[in-house]
Amino acid sequence: MFTRSLKVAVCLAVLLVAGTTAIAGRAGGPAEDRTIVEAYSSRTYYIDFDANDWAQVEVIGDGDTDLDLKIYDMRGNLVAQDIGYTDRCFCEWNPRRRGTYRVEVENLGNVWNRFSLWTN
Repeated sequence: MFTRSLKVAVCLAVLLVAGTTAIAGRAGGPAEDRTIVEAYSSRTYYIDFDANDWAQVEVIGDGDTDLDLKIYDMRGNLVAQDIGYTDRCFCEWNPRRRGTYRVEVENLGNVWNRFSLWTN
């Protein structure tokens, strides 16, 4: 079995390798944010993505709670989501038009969760 720190290191290595070959989706190029989301609350990002380029958003939490990831277009339509039972989420979609997308990271647990969010 892998230890938690080894799993995180492997995931980060995969992201770094994948990030060097991924087609740019976020207007302005890849980005990363590390922060916390309080218990039973959410963190919202507004991110510009280019049209017709695969857009990717990944979240990796600290392992303490369940995080969900939802992506909405400019009109409020849900375009992608990962609502599994872990704090590791990945969404990808092909934006039809350039615009600002609402990215929500929701913490379903009763304690805060420190997470990293990456975009391509």
